[in-house]
Amino acid sequence: MVGLGILATERDGWRLRSSNVLRLLGTPDAIEEELHAHDPNDVPTRLSISQARRPLAGARISPLTEQQIAGLVRRDNALRIVLGTDATCLDDVTTVLADQQQRTPSDLAPLIQPTTLHAYRQALSAGKARGPHRLIISDMRAFKPDAVDTALRDAVTRQPASGVTRCVIALIDAGNRDHLEVLSRHTAEDLLVPLQRATADGIRSWVTPTDALTVFNAPENRRSLYATTGGWPMLLNRAADLAATRPSAPDICRTLHDTLATRAGASALLEAAALTDPALQGILHDLSELDEPLSEDDLVDLLATEHPDAAGALVTLHHLAALTETPGTADSALESTIAAAWRAHGPR
Repeated sequence: MVGLGILATERDGWRLRSSNVLRLLGTPDAIEEELHAHDPNDVPTRLSISQARRPLAGARISPLTEQQIAGLVRRDNALRIVLGTDATCLDDVTTVLADQQQRTPSDLAPLIQPTTLHAYRQALSAGKARGPHRLIISDMRAFKPDAVDTALRDAVTRQPASGVTRCVIALIDAGNRDHLEVLSRHTAEDLLVPLQRATADGIRSWVTPTDALTVFNAPENRRSLYATTGGWPMLLNRAADLAATRPSAPDICRTLHDTLATRAGASALLEAAALTDPALQGILHDLSELDEPLSEDDLVDLLATEHPDAAGALVTLHHLAALTETPGTADSALESTIAAAWRAHGPR
């Protein structure tokens, strides 16, 4: 909670760092409506709290969970690789981290975003001992594979002086197969921070404190929003845009559903999710035809005859947030919004 900027330490314990924290609980009207509309099955758990997402300017949803933010701003010398697409709103990661820095300016220095290799290398070893923790954001999406490899190696080998801490946060397109090949050669899995679709609990935490989204305060409206969007941040942000002019949650969800049912809407989602890669088309077609979720081993066995690299393709689809897991099991399937879009209008 201290790392998230919610609590501050004192000699005898902790206190709220700022009265702004109270805003996260929502407006008085939103809190009262939530209490009256309480669904006994809609109970926060430790897992659901870890999935919380904050609202950004314009009522956009954070692409990072609060748990992911805490990991990225933890005070140590580290490299973290954020994998995402337009559908999971990779562009908004810098905005979220800037918001976190503004909430905790004594803990975090202003974001560092070098635009040249020279500036990047300087930033890696700069800083003052016992100063605020430094976040170096490097958008590597336009880099050639060799440049990605060099930048990641530099992040590990070029360390700052004793007493200085900094985290290099590399932004990588999860749909760029050449970049993923670079990552597979020399990164540990715990360095990766894949952006995911919002869960139902993530949507609740986004909606509750946001005046512009009061239309989704009722649990049944949030469930409808989740079912319609699959939790894709791109679609949730579209819902937020619609909420500015439409006071009806059913109307917003119907509009989103009807848009996704068109060729243009379905194609836009598939492209934003990096699922139009010809190398994935065959396995996406087969997954979209499955009637029920299966374990990863069963999926590989089922798909391997037609797709020799089925295991690798499933890893890629996990990184693209295109697979969904059945709660309480190890079974997974193609996410339903993507499956519907693919069956109706996927590449042939």
